[in-house]
Amino acid sequence: MAKKKKGQRADGLVEVTHTMPDGRRRHFYGASRAESEAKYQAELQQMALSAQQEAAGPLFENVAREWWEQAQPALKPGTLRSYKASYQAAVESFSGRRMAQIKPQDVAAWLKDLKAEGLAQATMRNRHSVLNLIFGYWCTDLGGDANPSLLVRNLKGKKVERTPPADEAIETIKAHLDGKMGLLAAVAMYTGLRLGEIMALTWGDIDLENGVLSVTKAVSWGNNKPVISTTKTKNAVRQVPILSPLAARLAQEGRRPAGEYLISGTREPLTASQHRKRWLAYCKALGLAHEAGEYKPYNGKRQTHWEVDVTAHQLRHYCATLLDRADVPMKARQLWMGHADIHTTMQIYTHGYASEMKLARDQMESVV
Repeated sequence: MAKKKKGQRADGLVEVTHTMPDGRRRHFYGASRAESEAKYQAELQQMALSAQQEAAGPLFENVAREWWEQAQPALKPGTLRSYKASYQAAVESFSGRRMAQIKPQDVAAWLKDLKAEGLAQATMRNRHSVLNLIFGYWCTDLGGDANPSLLVRNLKGKKVERTPPADEAIETIKAHLDGKMGLLAAVAMYTGLRLGEIMALTWGDIDLENGVLSVTKAVSWGNNKPVISTTKTKNAVRQVPILSPLAARLAQEGRRPAGEYLISGTREPLTASQHRKRWLAYCKALGLAHEAGEYKPYNGKRQTHWEVDVTAHQLRHYCATLLDRADVPMKARQLWMGHADIHTTMQIYTHGYASEMKLARDQMESVV
């Protein structure tokens, strides 16, 4: 009968016993003592790896998912759309990494890559903000101890200039303010309201007798459906004067029920698709739209894709330009446009027009 090896059990396996780093004694079995010791060493390595991972915090994608689930209910549809894209971009870039392993230089490198992709300045800022919110959630709710995104300066992306329509387009629109889309254009041009604010207007918000229009709410679209919410900022709650061209256009509509929405003509605001289709049809009829390729809808037949040349937001810029032409004081312009920051009014919503440049040229010619 063969002599039993040290630690060998009745079933022939060799047992070794060790006290582990957590203080517990563990038993390891193998066909030989070397195999049992190898299992012990493998367990030590696994425990060390687990300790490192625990010290490095949870995986980024798990924290991001938790943050997203608790953040969604409080977000307005418009913010939800922009945050979702940034959330997905962050998860795509940092998945598989532990929170404490992500350093400021990693965030900086990510932002540089985004800038190299040609992202717009606002999109860059949004990406950085969402990453900051994810790390902030880790620190405040999950015991994290550092937010590397706070130490990184946001990079400026591609600046997208938003300008009013050309003079010719403005004159074309002024001559065609009929229909609900013409009314939308008139409101945008002469009040400077945001599209969502215009969509939320009811006839109860219109006081033609006193010549003011009350802005207290806005429409945002979630999955095409209109959602009534508060305005973008506190300053956006305001009363805007009704200028004479708009007063004349509103008077053409006749007396309407107070609860009827100005642009939809019903007791419900337009859906996103209704607005998009009707505005496109309006612009096409005025020659203010262009073909931009083809697409294949559900029926399989290729159709022309059209894009409008003029948006309601551009008409908002036109109104800001009118305020500038009239030399309205800057503080009054800010209140009229509903800007939270007067620098937005000063830096973004002031534009020169060809007619102004001609006048300036004539004035300069008289003194040279």
